[in-house]
Amino acid sequence: MSYEVETCGTGAATHYASRTGTPLQPGLVVELSNDQGCYIVIGDSSVAPDNDVQAIYKQCNDCTQTPTVFFYKFRSCDGLFDAAIQSPVQLSLGSTIDITPGPGCGDVYANTSGPGVHTWTGQLLYEDCDACNGIAPPPAQTCHTIENTGLGTAQGTYTFNSLGYGWTASSGTTISICAEVGSVVITSGQATITNTTKACTSPKACRLAPSLCQSYLISNDGGSNPAGYSYTSCEGQSQAGFLDLGQSVTVCSLTLPNVASGMTISFGITTC
Repeated sequence: MSYEVETCGTGAATHYASRTGTPLQPGLVVELSNDQGCYIVIGDSSVAPDNDVQAIYKQCNDCTQTPTVFFYKFRSCDGLFDAAIQSPVQLSLGSTIDITPGPGCGDVYANTSGPGVHTWTGQLLYEDCDACNGIAPPPAQTCHTIENTGLGTAQGTYTFNSLGYGWTASSGTTISICAEVGSVVITSGQATITNTTKACTSPKACRLAPSLCQSYLISNDGGSNPAGYSYTSCEGQSQAGFLDLGQSVTVCSLTLPNVASGMTISFGITTC
């Protein structure tokens, strides 16, 4: 006993499938072991089987449907391959994929028509060629400001372009450096380190805007005798002094000087 089957749509060929395996009903469609194509089940037969059933479908269209194929222009990361490839799934232009065996990692950069020189069958998409080739990205580098918050000089180390460097900040000053994130450390003194998150590739990108150093005239017109004052020099150093009653002094300061009660401050005429 067997199942009589004939070519889908045309009935051009008739074969007889063995009855081993899943029972078949008329109308189902099968693929056979010895003859290519799709065959619809007609019914039972007493003819000896000449094929085994390899696959079962609900209808002819399910069996005869051609898999969808997409064609793309593909350029390998090393630039040695630039031709059409095919993929069973639709890809976004710019996708980075790995065709191994074949040209390896590369980018899909345009739609095209077939045929494809290679077929991509993988499921993984990569961020870029480095990720596809297993190359770790370099550490992020950003501008860091270092403010000396102590009375003495502060010092430390940092890493820039994979090399180690040292930094020094005088009391009351703020410096800026380009450094790998997480590499700036304090080895002596007191300081506050701030990652500005501004990406940088050179120290020039992290230069601080120059502060305006102004000339001031400080006079002890009616204060104590002597009376004290303090200011920050153009170099960022903290300075202090005393004036006898009736005396005055011109200083260059980054900030408005601090003076005791009874003293006066006016803009000086000296160029700082």
